[in-house]
Formats: sequence, structure tokens, C-alpha cells
Amino acid sequence: MADKLLEFTASETARRRKINNDAPESVIENLRNLCQNVLQPLRDYVGEPITSYKWHDGERHTDMDVARKWFDFLKYNTDYDQLILETANHLDFWIHVSCRRDPKLNRHHVIYYMKKN
Repeated sequence: MADKLLEFTASETARRRKINNDAPESVIENLRNLCQNVLQPLRDYVGEPITSYKWHDGERHTDMDVARKWFDFLKYNTDYDQLILETANHLDFWIHVSCRRDPKLNRHHVIYYMKKN
């Protein structure tokens, strides 16, 4: 199971700073639920691991078109509790998504956080 958690726990910062970033046993069932109900459907839709990035100016940035496409897929095709599309600089975009183990408790709460420069 540990190798399947690498997409959640792999961190260059944790490796550099020698931080144990392993998922605690107490959250593994929640991660499994998130994977089955939200992330795997997105991965199937995308057709590859969900870590695509676009490179500009020598830095890694998440493309807004990709973020919007993935966000819209999650919004209309998965059972989530909260879904957030966020940017702090209008160059890097990321998605936060959560779901509850009891799907009846999912609120389908959508937030767009587009901080102005």
C-alpha cells in the first residue's frame, strides 16, 4: 500500500529536510475513499497521472486551461464535499478537493479563489 501513497506523500522539501511525510494509518481509509471517488475518475478522464505542468521562464507552472478542465470535470462528474480552484498570482493554479466517507454528507461546495495581484 505504501507505494500507492507516493503521489500523496512524495515531497522534494520533505526529502531535503529529512521530514517523514508518510501518511498516518488513521487517514489511509480517507485517502482510499478520495482516490476511488474523486481522483481515479479524474485520472481516467485525463488518461495519465494528474501531475501535468507547463513550463514558462524556466519555472514550473500549472496551466490555467488544464486546471479549469480538471476542475470542471471534478465539478460535474464526481461526488465531492468541497472543490476549490485557487491562484495567488494568476500564473500558478491549483485545485483542492475533498470528499466525505459518507457520500450523503458531501455538500458539493465550490469556491473560486482568484487573488488579485
